[in-house]
Amino acid sequence: MRSIVPAKRYSYKEENQAKSLPQPGPKLVELLRERVRSGNDGWWIGSAPGLGRMGVPRQLVSSISEFFNGPEPEVPPAESFLPPRLAAALVGGDPLHPTVYATLTAHDRVSGRRLYAAALRDLADLEWDQVASACGIEGIDPERQARAYAERGRGLWYKLGGWPWYHLPEHWQPKSREQWWLNPRVTSALAIWLGEVTTRP
Repeated sequence: MRSIVPAKRYSYKEENQAKSLPQPGPKLVELLRERVRSGNDGWWIGSAPGLGRMGVPRQLVSSISEFFNGPEPEVPPAESFLPPRLAAALVGGDPLHPTVYATLTAHDRVSGRRLYAAALRDLADLEWDQVASACGIEGIDPERQARAYAERGRGLWYKLGGWPWYHLPEHWQPKSREQWWLNPRVTSALAIWLGEVTTRP
């Protein structure tokens, strides 16, 4: 398990960085959406109810490795751990778009909804009942199922190199009221992706 302590060589003041970036919720969803739409490397993963499309930052391992102490874990090809159709859909567009979703198998759709659940909870900051509803989870204790979906989804985003999960411990699951978005490694990685900070030579 890697350390989550960043190297101490920034071109900005660390204490101000976390304050300048939005915490999970509408403003973060809007920021990520606009940057992915503008060409920043990332994925689309459905829409958050009432908030619009969700973009997830894709971290460039080489640039991150230069910024932090030591190399980052390698990101394996998506098709090595995701169903092939889902991996192709994720790279080519939004796997939850109705036209694309209709071409996926039941197995593909479950993995896609796991990614979706993690993004809804961690980026959009939705309540568990909202996550369950958005993911189409019904039956006995849908909130518990939504939690399980998000837990698996976080692991998938970690392997994909998605922010913020890639910059937290591999099997990380947030504790109650944990303010993970203030973690210096998480905020620094987002600043790099946004182009607001560069490494010093």
